[in-house]
Amino acid sequence: GQWSAAIRYFERARSMAEEYGFADLEFHSRTNLADCAVQLRDPVGGLAALSQFRTETPETRPQMSVSANGLNTLSRLHLLAGNLDAARIHAEESSRLARTARLEKIAPNSEAVLALIDVFSGAVDKGFPVLERALLFEKQKSQIELPDYLGMCIDAYEAVGRADKALEYLQELVEWKRKSAEAAVTPLQHEGLTGAIGSETSTSFSDDGLLARAYL
Repeated sequence: GQWSAAIRYFERARSMAEEYGFADLEFHSRTNLADCAVQLRDPVGGLAALSQFRTETPETRPQMSVSANGLNTLSRLHLLAGNLDAARIHAEESSRLARTARLEKIAPNSEAVLALIDVFSGAVDKGFPVLERALLFEKQKSQIELPDYLGMCIDAYEAVGRADKALEYLQELVEWKRKSAEAAVTPLQHEGLTGAIGSETSTSFSDDGLLARAYL
């Protein structure tokens, strides 16, 4: 939840990669910065980070994977900015790449982003079932990307004025963050490192903006 700290590290990585001419690392750093911007609801900062998004056609499967992820992030940023047409174009291209390269981990995310765009476009009957299925599928897997799917559900229900459902998923997201923070602290406790590091980590879920939204 410490997005500001993450942004500082990713910006430093981007700067170093640019200085030494590591194009791939610079692109990854920019994508990570954009991901942070999505979480912070900052389309301006995110779109600036991806202002140099690669336009060449990816040829290898790893390149397609990186490009599909970046396109999903770019789509979310355009959606936050209110540009539904651009959001759909990027999401559809991400979905196409995911199908072409058989990217099993990325395809569900691409479809969920398209479903979120459907909800924002008024096609709620089409969008919500896909979002709910995607969230359930992620819960049955590793749950690494669960916050992203919960975030999409929150945005979708907020968009249609369903504050009750948005709050339900928001509280679930807060609980996920709390458990993640506790899991990160436990190994440190076994090593006797419960000082400043443990203290900082244990409060990482207390994202003021997130909690403010939770109790509106």
